[in-house]
Amino acid sequence: MKTTLPIKLALLFFLVLSTAATAQFTNPERDTKWNLGFNMGGVWQDGDVQLDRPGFGYGFTLGKGIYESQGKFWSVDLRFRYMKGKTFGQNLSLTDSASIDDNSIYAQNPTNYKATQGLLFLNTETALHDFSLEAVINFHALREKTGILLSVFGGIGITDYRTKTDLLYTPEGQSFDKMYDFSSIDTASATKSDFRNLQDGDYESFAPFSEDKSVRVMPSLGIGLGYQFSPQWSVGFEHRVTFTLRDKFDGIEQAGTQFLQWGDNDKYHYSSVFLRWNIFRGDESSTTTTSRNCPPPYLQISDLPEIYEVNEKLLEVRARVSKIKSNNDVMLVANDQIEQTIYNPNTDYVVGTVSLVEGRNKIYYLATNGCGETIDSVIVIYNPNFCPKAELTFLQPAEDTVSAKEIQLQAEVLRLQEGSIEVQLNNEIAAHQFDEYSNRLSAELLLNVGVNTISVKVTNKCGDTTVTKRIVYYCVSPSVSILTPAQGIKSEGVSTTFKATTQHIQNKTQVEVKLNGTTIPFSFSNSNISGSLKPVIGNNELTMTVTNDCGTDTKTIVWENEEPCYLPIAMITEPTLNQTTANSIINFEGSVTNVSNSSDIQLFLNGYSVPFRFNNANGDVLATLNLNLGTNIIILTASNSCGSDEDQEQVIYNCPSPLVFISSPNNGATINSPNLSLQGNATNVTLKNQVRVLVNGFSVPFTFNSNGNFALIGTLRPGQNTITVTANTNCGTDSKTISVLYNQPCPPPFVTITSQGNGSSVGNSFITLTGTALNLNSQSNMSVQLNGMRQPFSWNSQTQMYNAGLNLREGNNTILVMATTSCGTDSKSISINYKKACPKPTASITSPRNGMNLSTQTVSFSGVVTNIQSASQVQLKVNGNRVNSSFNASSGLVTANISLMSGSNSIELIVSNNCGTDISNTTVSYRCPLPTVNISAPINGMSYTTNQVNFKGFVSGVSSKNQITLSQNGNPISFNYDTRTSKFSGTMNLSIGSNTLLATVTNQCGSVNNSVSVSYTKSCPSPTVSITSPSNGTTSTTGTILISGIANNINSQSELVVTVNGSIVNVNYNASTRKFTATATAQSGNNLVRATVMNNCGEDEKSVSVSYTKSCPSPTVSITSPSNGTTSTTGTILISGIANNINSQSELVVTVNGSIVNVNYNASTRKFTATATAQSGNNLVRATVMNNCGEDEKSVSVSYTKSCPSPTVSITSPGNGSKLNTNKVTINGTALNVSQKSNIDIRINGSSVNFSYNASNNKFSATVTLKTGVNSIMVSVKTECGVDSEVVSVTYSQPCNAPSILINSPKHKAELVSSSSLLKGFVTGIKSVNQIELSVNGIRQAVNYSSLSSEFSTMLKLVAGTNRINISVRNECGEDAKSIQVNYTPPCPKPTVKILTPKNDLTINDNKVIVTGIATSLVNASDLMIKVNGVSQPVNYSFSTRSFTATVVLTPNIRNTIVAIVETNCGMASQSISVNSVQVQKPVIDLENPATDSSTTTFDNAKLFGSVSGITTPAKFEIRVNGTKVTDYILTKRGLEYYTFNGVITLVNGVNVISIKATHSSGGVEIKTIVITKSGVNYMKSPNKIGGSEKTKEITPAKSTPTRSRNKR
Repeated sequence: MKTTLPIKLALLFFLVLSTAATAQFTNPERDTKWNLGFNMGGVWQDGDVQLDRPGFGYGFTLGKGIYESQGKFWSVDLRFRYMKGKTFGQNLSLTDSASIDDNSIYAQNPTNYKATQGLLFLNTETALHDFSLEAVINFHALREKTGILLSVFGGIGITDYRTKTDLLYTPEGQSFDKMYDFSSIDTASATKSDFRNLQDGDYESFAPFSEDKSVRVMPSLGIGLGYQFSPQWSVGFEHRVTFTLRDKFDGIEQAGTQFLQWGDNDKYHYSSVFLRWNIFRGDESSTTTTSRNCPPPYLQISDLPEIYEVNEKLLEVRARVSKIKSNNDVMLVANDQIEQTIYNPNTDYVVGTVSLVEGRNKIYYLATNGCGETIDSVIVIYNPNFCPKAELTFLQPAEDTVSAKEIQLQAEVLRLQEGSIEVQLNNEIAAHQFDEYSNRLSAELLLNVGVNTISVKVTNKCGDTTVTKRIVYYCVSPSVSILTPAQGIKSEGVSTTFKATTQHIQNKTQVEVKLNGTTIPFSFSNSNISGSLKPVIGNNELTMTVTNDCGTDTKTIVWENEEPCYLPIAMITEPTLNQTTANSIINFEGSVTNVSNSSDIQLFLNGYSVPFRFNNANGDVLATLNLNLGTNIIILTASNSCGSDEDQEQVIYNCPSPLVFISSPNNGATINSPNLSLQGNATNVTLKNQVRVLVNGFSVPFTFNSNGNFALIGTLRPGQNTITVTANTNCGTDSKTISVLYNQPCPPPFVTITSQGNGSSVGNSFITLTGTALNLNSQSNMSVQLNGMRQPFSWNSQTQMYNAGLNLREGNNTILVMATTSCGTDSKSISINYKKACPKPTASITSPRNGMNLSTQTVSFSGVVTNIQSASQVQLKVNGNRVNSSFNASSGLVTANISLMSGSNSIELIVSNNCGTDISNTTVSYRCPLPTVNISAPINGMSYTTNQVNFKGFVSGVSSKNQITLSQNGNPISFNYDTRTSKFSGTMNLSIGSNTLLATVTNQCGSVNNSVSVSYTKSCPSPTVSITSPSNGTTSTTGTILISGIANNINSQSELVVTVNGSIVNVNYNASTRKFTATATAQSGNNLVRATVMNNCGEDEKSVSVSYTKSCPSPTVSITSPSNGTTSTTGTILISGIANNINSQSELVVTVNGSIVNVNYNASTRKFTATATAQSGNNLVRATVMNNCGEDEKSVSVSYTKSCPSPTVSITSPGNGSKLNTNKVTINGTALNVSQKSNIDIRINGSSVNFSYNASNNKFSATVTLKTGVNSIMVSVKTECGVDSEVVSVTYSQPCNAPSILINSPKHKAELVSSSSLLKGFVTGIKSVNQIELSVNGIRQAVNYSSLSSEFSTMLKLVAGTNRINISVRNECGEDAKSIQVNYTPPCPKPTVKILTPKNDLTINDNKVIVTGIATSLVNASDLMIKVNGVSQPVNYSFSTRSFTATVVLTPNIRNTIVAIVETNCGMASQSISVNSVQVQKPVIDLENPATDSSTTTFDNAKLFGSVSGITTPAKFEIRVNGTKVTDYILTKRGLEYYTFNGVITLVNGVNVISIKATHSSGGVEIKTIVITKSGVNYMKSPNKIGGSEKTKEITPAKSTPTRSRNKR
């Protein structure tokens, strides 16, 4: 099957391949290189279990080409693969009991094949999901040319699999599972159909080493073959093998023996057909014409003009080419020689290097595709003596006028040849950089305002070249605009963002941002300013300033930031909702946020306000509450100026008296076991420490849960025992006492046999017998007998296990184990059959090896066989036909000479004896070799101009010359042949045109030929050309070039081309005289005239140089207005003039005092005008013109005198009418348009006074003494331009008493522990509280003031750390201010903790529980610990909600203590609860007889005995026979929760179902079911019958045949 499946899939693929239409196989222009594939096929395994049949598999791939180019031999894809499938295994050879592991599924109920049948045929079903990443190597050139897809791939992935086995079936009409009867399979001739008929196909059991799901990393390799039937779609076949890297994939672990297994580890294969879609981008427009749908290649030679002169022999020629596939589609030809090229499809550039010849070189590129060809050529003159100067071209800046001071200069420099570069800006050398690879020159330049001259000088060994460029820099002032925040808005919060935009700013250093006068950080990018700021409460001012060389701009916005208002939050954490308590006094815990003090909080119990304690630092609210009997309502409220909040809880106070009940054992009971199992209940009790248990006056440990259930497992003393249980709570006490009598019994012995099953067969004579012997005093109390003879054995008194080594006799053996003590006797016996093994024959072919390819028809055969006595037991077959062979009985060697047929040959060696048959086979191939012939000369496709050509070649597979024939153009020709070297040679005379040489060789296997074709053409005369006029070096004065010359050996004018400076000109050609003429226009400088002739016989070219100089008029400029020396009276200068011989306004610059002014220029009249503002004094007006033909400049001087300004004076302080209480006053003011201090006069009451004057800011100042009453102050100014004065009046009154402040408390630098503190003191000299101003930490605060006592007070709101308190008072006579500092240290908050879930004394049926609760005043999450029975558990804590959660693991079946602990530097708190974890357990039923779950007997009765553990009383155990409960059996207690049972059951004819049920005290139930089929008639009776009927019926036994119904297990 492994071989035929890939063949079938391959045939399907080639069927599709043969029907695919011929198409273009790739479309690289639209291919995105992504592909999506779908596949399906067969999945099969190479493992320890033989392949039964391949399973169906399917999946998809998603790939991306990571290396793929047109014309490349190979390409690489990266792809993801998903595959889902199944594979099935079935061994045809049996696995006997000796090979079955005792711990495997095959040796455990209900699939204990080892004990019941002693043999097994392994089978498996493996389901898998494969997720892999693969690298695929494709033969890309093969795909492009033929459409055939050939690839290899490998990768690594994750396989999710599970392996199961089919071991059970459900008999028809039954509800139980049964093992297969493999004894019905003939092991010598088993086939797969035998097992399919036997098994139901439901793989219900996990194979060994397999789990529900197994996930492993596995590598893989594969190969693919397909066909691209369109550019987007392909089909094909792939085979992939995955290496599992483990020997347990198929559920079995053993040495590798299967076909292609290659070692011990398992593998699985996937052979599939695929359909793959190459994802294309959108189609091109369908409106293009047919010619555009198939365009020829694009080709253009880069970096070179059509005619180029160089002085170096090697030249790199580069061209831009597109619409070709590979380097094979483009060709570089230099002087008729093909040169090597390199094509880069990513850049579409091709490059090659040519070796020039001295003089003229013709170089061209030729590009070809399916739509045509394109050619581009250049002429390169190689002159070793040519010495070109360096060339420079400015690239940047492109404009002659810029508005930025900093510019980037870039230029291209060619032919520098290790020369030097000098860059100057305004006649000063500037730094620069030069990249030799790109020939790029760059420099960073800082311009002056106005005209700047940039000069670059490049120098090489041939001379220097200087290029000049003029740049005009206009300076523009910057600007800034603030976008956010907006002017005058109101904000709320501690932080916000700002944004602004600028113009004419290049970098961050030109920007400054200030908030309230302080510089803050910001970001600057692409002329945008942004950042974050923290405004203060109140008004905020944001200022931004930008500066460049031309000026400064500042913008300021003002907005108000308000303090946010937060609602209060009230939360009750203890007690919880609907909590029930037996205590009348409980502790209350809660928290309140966003309040200032306790007056904002109220706590109510049943509608009445109750006292509480409030911690302002952490918001905790604590109280002790006295509950009423019944339901109590608790309400916590909080309020502030922003609103209010409340939280409510309900607590039920109930105090019932405890009650004790003892349910087991009964009072006065008499028991025969020392084990005490006490159970009872204490109602109205919640804590274990409220219960006490005394046994015989001593307190003993016990278990207790939240339901009040208590239990005790203890030990009784012989005789009377007194047990007392007492419960004591706050609500009362209760006690119960019982008496129990313990009579110590005598236990009978009990033996079992565990190592061997009754009726089993073995192949070894020696076995080890093991089992248990209970309730013995010593080893002498028991014996072991084999066939009636006592045998030595050993017995361990600690483990109560025995073992004995027994030597069996051939046939049936009876083993008896017996134990006898004073308390009784017990025995067990089994029967074992020992049968010697029969040796099977083996066969192995040693030669020829499997898969050999042979070239001889007769081959020697050899093989080795074992367990064979004569040749009649040996058969040798070739291709199904028996052939003679020789057999050596002593060595087991089989030999023969066999004859093969052409093609594949099958060889079989078959051996048989009474114990079985073995077959070894091999396959070899025989092929008859064909001869070969090769022609080494001439080379196919060569062209010759001589008619005689030598040929030669070599052959193989022939022995003489007469097996070789040669022909030219179909006619035989003679040749020489050397038999020693197998070479042939000769000469052939060529005909004009194509000639074909054919060589043919023949031997007994067939004929082979080979051929080459060459062409023969005669030579033709090469064309020549000469230029007769103008002569080389001629100078033209008219600008017109008259050209004439002679062209020989050309057929038409189309073979002649004349160019001037690379441009083709029209030419007239006379074919009879062979003369040509042409006319062209010269350009300024040298002009290259070139004539070229070219045809199939050759080409020729001549050139001459003609120079022409064109006159260039220098520019001139004149200023017509204003005249030189003119005086301006208005301050505005109107400028006009004439500029000649300039091309545009950019060649004209007008400046006034060095600053450029805007100018208007009329090119038709050549007149210009401009307007400028004059400065006081002389003004220089200059006009400049400049271009490539020269420059000119004119200037005039214009004077301007400003008018004389009148002086002014103003008094800024004191104000007119001021009233002062001090006789000293300072006079301040401003005097404008004065040049010196003497121009100012200050008088008080008519008297002159001294003063000071600052001419830079025009400020004056004087301090004078006032008289009581009204005082007159006059300030006057006087200059030659005018007079001004100002008078103010000031009244001086005698001083009055200023106010004073005295602060009593708190003291300066006081240390406080509360956030609220009372400020008290006295203020004198004021009339109302409005004259007091108080601030705490810069924030104004209200204050209380009594005018009667002059006392002020207020409650301060402090922050942690240093607090500054400022108080000031003011009246009409003065002011006073005081300031103190106090330090507030918040009190250390004691932590609290409360467990919310689970409830205390909760009982759960799990070993895990989620613990939740509230913990307050934590500093770090590590301050909280959760412990279970003293062991710390991981816990998650949320500071925002002050809650914690933890998932903890409990110890089953005990009372678990859970403790929550919080501990900080401020204290510790804890709470503990108890949780009972009760896990449901199942009893264990050990059925010793019958030993199997299914058996057949002819007796009316069957003995039933075994043991059961995990039950507490006989009531927890029952036996049913055919659904009817029976009680006629003995159930004996052997220990704590351990019993043995023994009895005889009565069977009915047919199937008997015996069900044994045991129930654990935790509720777990275990049911053991066995089936005994009774056939025949027997009247055996037993004293202890279990179920059934004493009547018997004689029936005909019927064979039980398994059905194909689905397994219900």
